[in-house]
Amino acid sequence: MTVVARNLVYFVAAMLCLVMQLGCSDDSPDAAAQPAVSLTGAEGVAADAPASPSNDSAASSSTTSKPAEADEEAEVEPWDFSPYKVLVWIVSDDPRVNAESVRQPLQEFLDRDFAAVWRLDFADAPAAVANAASRNLGEMTYEAITASDPVVAVKRDHEDAVRLRTAANVGEIIQDVHSTQGMIDEVRRRAADAGDVSMDGVNDRLLPVDGDAIAVSKMWENPATEAILVSRGMALLLDDPEAKIIPLPLSGLVIEAIDSYDKIFVVRIDEDVAPATVSVVEIDTLMRHFGPVATQNFVQPSEMASTIGRTMIEAFAPVVRIEDAGKKNAKG
Repeated sequence: MTVVARNLVYFVAAMLCLVMQLGCSDDSPDAAAQPAVSLTGAEGVAADAPASPSNDSAASSSTTSKPAEADEEAEVEPWDFSPYKVLVWIVSDDPRVNAESVRQPLQEFLDRDFAAVWRLDFADAPAAVANAASRNLGEMTYEAITASDPVVAVKRDHEDAVRLRTAANVGEIIQDVHSTQGMIDEVRRRAADAGDVSMDGVNDRLLPVDGDAIAVSKMWENPATEAILVSRGMALLLDDPEAKIIPLPLSGLVIEAIDSYDKIFVVRIDEDVAPATVSVVEIDTLMRHFGPVATQNFVQPSEMASTIGRTMIEAFAPVVRIEDAGKKNAKG
Protein backbone atom coordinates (compact mmCIF):
# COMPACT_ATOMS: atom_id res chain seq x y z
CA MET A 1 0.00 0.00 0.00
CA THR A 2 2.91 2.31 0.75
CA VAL A 3 4.27 1.96 -2.80
CA VAL A 4 0.85 2.49 -4.32
CA ALA A 5 0.27 5.55 -2.20
CA ARG A 6 3.64 6.97 -3.16
CA ASN A 7 2.97 6.45 -6.86
CA LEU A 8 -0.39 8.11 -6.49
CA VAL A 9 1.27 11.13 -4.86
CA TYR A 10 3.76 11.36 -7.75
CA PHE A 11 0.94 11.19 -10.30
CA VAL A 12 -1.06 13.93 -8.56
CA ALA A 13 2.05 16.12 -8.31
CA ALA A 14 2.81 15.68 -11.99
CA MET A 15 -0.73 16.62 -12.92
CA LEU A 16 -0.55 19.73 -10.74
CA CYS A 17 2.72 20.78 -12.42
CA LEU A 18 1.17 20.32 -15.87
CA VAL A 19 -1.83 22.42 -14.89
CA MET A 20 0.46 25.13 -13.54
CA GLN A 21 2.49 25.17 -16.78
CA LEU A 22 -0.63 25.51 -18.89
CA GLY A 23 -1.86 28.31 -16.70
CA CYS A 24 1.47 30.12 -17.01
CA SER A 25 1.49 29.75 -20.81
CA ASP A 26 -1.94 31.39 -21.01
CA ASP A 27 -0.74 34.38 -18.96
CA SER A 28 2.77 34.79 -20.41
CA PRO A 29 3.16 36.78 -23.66
CA ASP A 30 6.37 34.96 -24.50
CA ALA A 31 4.77 31.62 -24.07
CA ALA A 32 1.77 32.68 -26.14
CA ALA A 33 4.01 33.27 -29.11
CA GLN A 34 5.55 29.81 -28.85
CA PRO A 35 2.50 27.74 -29.91
CA ALA A 36 2.10 30.02 -32.93
CA VAL A 37 5.63 29.14 -34.02
CA SER A 38 5.18 25.45 -33.47
CA LEU A 39 1.84 25.37 -35.28
CA THR A 40 2.57 27.61 -38.25
CA GLY A 41 6.28 27.10 -38.68
CA ALA A 42 8.16 29.56 -40.88
CA GLU A 43 4.96 31.28 -41.98
CA GLY A 44 4.09 32.10 -38.38
CA VAL A 45 7.53 33.59 -37.80
CA ALA A 46 7.28 35.66 -41.00
CA ALA A 47 3.87 36.92 -40.02
CA ASP A 48 4.74 37.86 -36.41
CA ALA A 49 8.37 38.90 -36.71
CA PRO A 50 9.32 42.03 -38.66
CA ALA A 51 11.05 41.02 -41.90
CA SER A 52 14.21 42.69 -43.13
CA PRO A 53 13.95 45.04 -46.12
CA SER A 54 16.01 42.66 -48.24
CA ASN A 55 13.51 39.88 -47.58
CA ASP A 56 10.63 42.16 -48.55
CA SER A 57 12.27 43.16 -51.81
CA ALA A 58 13.14 39.56 -52.62
CA ALA A 59 9.58 38.45 -51.93
CA SER A 60 8.22 41.32 -54.01
CA SER A 61 10.53 40.62 -56.95
CA SER A 62 9.72 36.93 -56.90
CA THR A 63 6.01 37.69 -56.76
CA THR A 64 6.10 40.12 -59.68
CA SER A 65 8.61 38.25 -61.85
CA LYS A 66 6.75 34.95 -61.94
CA PRO A 67 3.57 36.32 -63.58
CA ALA A 68 5.71 38.29 -66.04
CA GLU A 69 7.64 35.16 -66.93
CA ALA A 70 4.40 33.22 -67.25
CA ASP A 71 2.95 35.85 -69.59
CA GLU A 72 6.12 35.85 -71.67
CA GLU A 73 6.05 32.08 -71.96
CA ALA A 74 2.36 32.17 -72.86
CA GLU A 75 3.05 34.51 -75.78
CA VAL A 76 5.49 32.07 -77.39
CA GLU A 77 3.41 29.70 -79.49
CA PRO A 78 4.91 26.41 -80.70
CA TRP A 79 5.60 26.60 -84.43
CA ASP A 80 3.60 23.46 -85.19
CA PHE A 81 0.50 24.98 -83.54
CA SER A 82 0.83 28.54 -84.83
CA PRO A 83 -1.57 29.52 -87.64
CA TYR A 84 -0.37 29.99 -91.19
CA LYS A 85 0.34 33.63 -92.02
CA VAL A 86 -1.43 33.93 -95.36
CA LEU A 87 -1.39 36.79 -97.88
CA VAL A 88 -3.89 36.96 -100.74
CA TRP A 89 -2.76 38.97 -103.78
CA ILE A 90 -5.60 40.04 -106.08
CA VAL A 91 -4.99 40.48 -109.83
CA SER A 92 -7.84 41.85 -111.96
CA ASP A 93 -8.25 44.03 -115.04
CA ASP A 94 -11.52 45.36 -113.62
CA PRO A 95 -10.77 48.35 -111.34
CA ARG A 96 -13.93 47.55 -109.37
CA VAL A 97 -12.46 44.22 -108.32
CA ASN A 98 -9.61 44.65 -105.86
CA ALA A 99 -8.44 43.51 -102.46
CA GLU A 100 -10.77 45.89 -100.64
CA SER A 101 -13.88 44.80 -102.53
CA VAL A 102 -13.37 41.05 -101.95
CA ARG A 103 -11.89 41.23 -98.45
CA GLN A 104 -15.01 40.90 -96.31
CA PRO A 105 -16.96 38.21 -98.23
CA LEU A 106 -13.82 36.17 -98.87
CA GLN A 107 -12.74 36.42 -95.23
CA GLU A 108 -16.17 35.24 -94.09
CA PHE A 109 -16.10 32.30 -96.50
CA LEU A 110 -12.62 31.13 -95.49
CA ASP A 111 -13.21 31.67 -91.77
CA ARG A 112 -15.81 28.89 -91.80
CA ASP A 113 -13.04 26.32 -92.09
CA PHE A 114 -9.76 28.14 -91.50
CA ALA A 115 -10.38 30.74 -88.79
CA ALA A 116 -8.21 28.82 -86.33
CA VAL A 117 -5.37 27.92 -88.69
CA TRP A 118 -5.03 30.88 -91.11
CA ARG A 119 -4.26 34.52 -90.35
CA LEU A 120 -5.34 36.29 -93.53
CA ASP A 121 -4.22 39.55 -95.12
CA PHE A 122 -5.40 40.91 -98.47
CA ALA A 123 -3.64 43.23 -100.91
CA ASP A 124 -3.59 44.16 -104.55
CA ALA A 125 -0.70 42.35 -106.21
CA PRO A 126 2.46 44.41 -106.80
CA ALA A 127 2.96 45.47 -110.40
CA ALA A 128 5.63 42.86 -111.09
CA VAL A 129 3.44 40.06 -109.75
CA ALA A 130 0.35 41.33 -111.58
CA ASN A 131 2.22 41.50 -114.88
CA ALA A 132 3.68 38.02 -114.47
CA ALA A 133 0.31 36.58 -113.45
CA SER A 134 -1.46 38.23 -116.38
CA ARG A 135 1.04 36.81 -118.86
CA ASN A 136 1.18 33.24 -117.57
CA LEU A 137 0.17 32.37 -114.04
CA GLY A 138 1.65 28.89 -114.26
CA GLU A 139 5.09 30.10 -115.35
CA MET A 140 5.75 32.49 -112.46
CA THR A 141 9.07 32.11 -110.64
CA TYR A 142 10.67 33.70 -107.60
CA GLU A 143 13.25 35.44 -109.76
CA ALA A 144 10.58 36.82 -112.09
CA ILE A 145 8.34 38.38 -109.45
CA THR A 146 11.20 39.86 -107.41
CA ALA A 147 13.12 41.16 -110.43
CA SER A 148 11.68 44.68 -110.30
CA ASP A 149 12.46 45.36 -106.62
CA PRO A 150 14.96 48.27 -106.41
CA VAL A 151 18.26 47.36 -104.76
CA VAL A 152 21.72 48.82 -104.32
CA ALA A 153 24.36 46.79 -106.15
CA VAL A 154 27.82 47.05 -104.58
CA LYS A 155 30.93 45.57 -106.14
CA ARG A 156 32.08 42.42 -104.38
CA ASP A 157 35.71 43.47 -104.74
CA HIS A 158 35.05 46.71 -102.83
CA GLU A 159 37.57 47.12 -100.02
CA ASP A 160 34.71 47.29 -97.48
CA ALA A 161 32.54 44.61 -99.08
CA VAL A 162 32.53 42.52 -95.91
CA ARG A 163 31.09 45.42 -93.91
CA LEU A 164 28.45 46.28 -96.51
CA ARG A 165 25.40 44.30 -95.45
CA THR A 166 22.54 46.76 -94.97
CA ALA A 167 21.30 50.07 -96.32
CA ALA A 168 22.74 51.79 -93.25
CA ASN A 169 26.19 50.42 -94.13
CA VAL A 170 25.82 51.86 -97.64
CA GLY A 171 24.93 55.25 -96.18
CA GLU A 172 28.01 55.18 -93.96
CA ILE A 173 30.63 53.80 -96.36
CA ILE A 174 29.67 54.43 -100.00
CA GLN A 175 30.23 57.91 -101.42
CA ASP A 176 27.94 57.81 -104.49
CA VAL A 177 25.17 55.50 -105.64
CA HIS A 178 24.46 56.10 -109.34
CA SER A 179 21.02 55.66 -110.92
CA THR A 180 18.52 57.20 -113.32
CA GLN A 181 16.46 60.15 -112.16
CA GLY A 182 13.30 58.11 -112.64
CA MET A 183 14.53 55.31 -110.39
CA ILE A 184 15.67 57.81 -107.76
CA ASP A 185 12.26 59.50 -107.76
CA GLU A 186 10.54 56.11 -107.49
CA VAL A 187 12.55 54.89 -104.50
CA ARG A 188 12.15 58.22 -102.71
CA ARG A 189 8.38 58.00 -103.10
CA ARG A 190 8.29 54.44 -101.83
CA ALA A 191 10.66 55.31 -98.98
CA ALA A 192 8.26 58.06 -97.90
CA ASP A 193 5.39 55.55 -98.02
CA ALA A 194 7.44 53.25 -95.79
CA GLY A 195 8.10 56.10 -93.32
CA ASP A 196 11.86 56.43 -93.84
CA VAL A 197 12.68 59.12 -96.39
CA SER A 198 16.39 58.85 -95.59
CA MET A 199 16.49 55.15 -96.52
CA ASP A 200 18.95 54.64 -93.65
CA GLY A 201 21.24 57.27 -95.16
CA VAL A 202 21.19 56.02 -98.76
CA ASN A 203 19.10 58.98 -99.94
CA ASP A 204 22.03 61.37 -99.46
CA ARG A 205 24.25 59.12 -101.60
CA LEU A 206 21.98 58.96 -104.67
CA LEU A 207 23.46 60.61 -107.76
CA PRO A 208 21.40 60.89 -111.00
CA VAL A 209 22.92 59.85 -114.31
CA ASP A 210 22.01 61.08 -117.78
CA GLY A 211 20.52 58.20 -119.73
CA ASP A 212 18.52 55.05 -119.05
CA ALA A 213 19.09 51.92 -116.98
CA ILE A 214 21.45 50.54 -119.62
CA ALA A 215 23.68 53.60 -119.22
CA VAL A 216 23.71 53.03 -115.46
CA SER A 217 24.63 49.37 -115.87
CA LYS A 218 27.54 50.32 -118.14
CA MET A 219 28.94 52.45 -115.32
CA TRP A 220 29.59 49.16 -113.52
CA GLU A 221 32.63 48.68 -115.74
CA ASN A 222 34.18 51.89 -114.44
CA PRO A 223 36.64 51.09 -111.60
CA ALA A 224 35.66 54.36 -109.89
CA THR A 225 32.02 53.25 -109.57
CA GLU A 226 31.30 51.88 -106.09
CA ALA A 227 27.58 51.18 -106.30
CA ILE A 228 24.52 51.62 -108.51
CA LEU A 229 20.78 51.63 -107.84
CA VAL A 230 19.03 49.23 -110.21
CA SER A 231 16.33 46.57 -110.22
CA ARG A 232 17.11 43.23 -108.58
CA GLY A 233 16.86 41.49 -111.94
CA MET A 234 19.50 43.74 -113.47
CA ALA A 235 21.73 43.45 -110.41
CA LEU A 236 21.78 39.67 -110.80
CA LEU A 237 23.12 40.07 -114.34
CA LEU A 238 26.09 42.22 -113.32
CA ASP A 239 29.47 40.55 -113.48
CA ASP A 240 33.18 41.32 -113.49
CA PRO A 241 32.86 41.78 -110.57
CA GLU A 242 29.64 40.24 -109.31
CA ALA A 243 27.24 42.44 -107.39
CA LYS A 244 26.51 42.28 -103.70
CA ILE A 245 22.80 43.07 -103.41
CA ILE A 246 21.67 45.38 -100.61
CA PRO A 247 17.88 45.75 -100.10
CA LEU A 248 16.33 49.11 -99.27
CA PRO A 249 13.59 49.97 -96.71
CA LEU A 250 10.82 50.64 -99.25
CA SER A 251 7.11 49.96 -99.48
CA GLY A 252 5.68 47.40 -101.88
CA LEU A 253 8.71 45.11 -102.04
CA VAL A 254 7.82 41.64 -103.26
CA ILE A 255 10.68 40.03 -101.36
CA GLU A 256 9.52 41.67 -98.11
CA ALA A 257 6.09 40.05 -98.48
CA ILE A 258 7.70 36.71 -99.23
CA ASP A 259 9.78 36.96 -96.06
CA SER A 260 6.78 37.99 -93.93
CA TYR A 261 4.26 35.22 -94.75
CA ASP A 262 4.09 31.44 -94.81
CA LYS A 263 1.79 31.19 -97.81
CA ILE A 264 0.88 33.63 -100.57
CA PHE A 265 -2.05 33.03 -102.91
CA VAL A 266 -1.94 34.85 -106.25
CA VAL A 267 -5.58 35.17 -107.35
CA ARG A 268 -6.27 36.16 -110.96
CA ILE A 269 -9.86 37.05 -111.87
CA ASP A 270 -10.82 37.03 -115.57
CA GLU A 271 -14.26 38.46 -116.30
CA ASP A 272 -13.67 39.04 -120.01
CA VAL A 273 -14.50 35.41 -120.73
CA ALA A 274 -17.77 33.54 -120.28
CA PRO A 275 -18.10 32.11 -117.74
CA ALA A 276 -15.81 34.26 -115.61
CA THR A 277 -12.73 32.45 -114.31
CA VAL A 278 -10.77 32.46 -111.07
CA SER A 279 -7.22 31.08 -111.23
CA VAL A 280 -5.04 30.64 -108.15
CA VAL A 281 -1.41 29.73 -107.56
CA GLU A 282 -0.06 29.06 -104.08
CA ILE A 283 3.46 30.21 -103.19
CA ASP A 284 5.15 28.42 -100.31
CA THR A 285 7.47 31.21 -99.22
CA LEU A 286 9.95 29.16 -97.19
CA MET A 287 10.54 26.74 -100.05
CA ARG A 288 9.94 29.38 -102.73
CA HIS A 289 7.79 26.75 -104.37
CA PHE A 290 4.99 27.65 -106.79
CA GLY A 291 2.16 25.14 -106.87
CA PRO A 292 0.02 24.16 -109.86
CA VAL A 293 -2.71 26.46 -111.13
CA ALA A 294 -6.19 25.79 -109.74
CA THR A 295 -9.13 27.12 -111.77
CA GLN A 296 -12.88 27.45 -111.19
CA ASN A 297 -15.66 29.35 -112.93
CA PHE A 298 -18.53 31.55 -111.76
CA VAL A 299 -21.48 33.21 -113.48
CA GLN A 300 -22.92 35.76 -111.06
CA PRO A 301 -20.79 38.49 -109.44
CA SER A 302 -22.23 37.43 -106.09
CA GLU A 303 -20.47 34.08 -106.53
CA MET A 304 -17.03 35.63 -106.95
CA ALA A 305 -15.89 35.52 -103.31
CA SER A 306 -17.01 31.94 -102.71
CA THR A 307 -15.41 30.84 -105.99
CA ILE A 308 -12.13 32.48 -104.99
CA GLY A 309 -12.31 30.71 -101.64
CA ARG A 310 -12.96 27.28 -103.17
CA THR A 311 -10.14 27.77 -105.68
CA MET A 312 -7.74 28.77 -102.90
CA ILE A 313 -8.66 25.63 -100.96
CA GLU A 314 -8.01 23.56 -104.07
CA ALA A 315 -4.60 25.22 -104.57
CA PHE A 316 -3.55 24.93 -100.91
CA ALA A 317 -1.06 22.18 -100.11
CA PRO A 318 1.38 21.72 -97.20
CA VAL A 319 4.94 21.35 -98.49
CA VAL A 320 7.64 19.12 -97.01
CA ARG A 321 11.31 19.28 -97.98
CA ILE A 322 13.30 16.03 -97.77
CA GLU A 323 16.99 16.79 -97.44
CA ASP A 324 18.30 13.26 -96.97
CA ALA A 325 16.33 10.15 -97.93
CA GLY A 326 17.72 6.74 -97.02
CA LYS A 327 16.32 3.25 -97.41
CA LYS A 328 14.69 3.22 -93.99
CA ASN A 329 14.52 6.84 -92.92
CA ALA A 330 14.39 10.39 -94.21
CA LYS A 331 15.50 13.69 -92.77
CA GLY A 332 13.91 17.01 -93.70
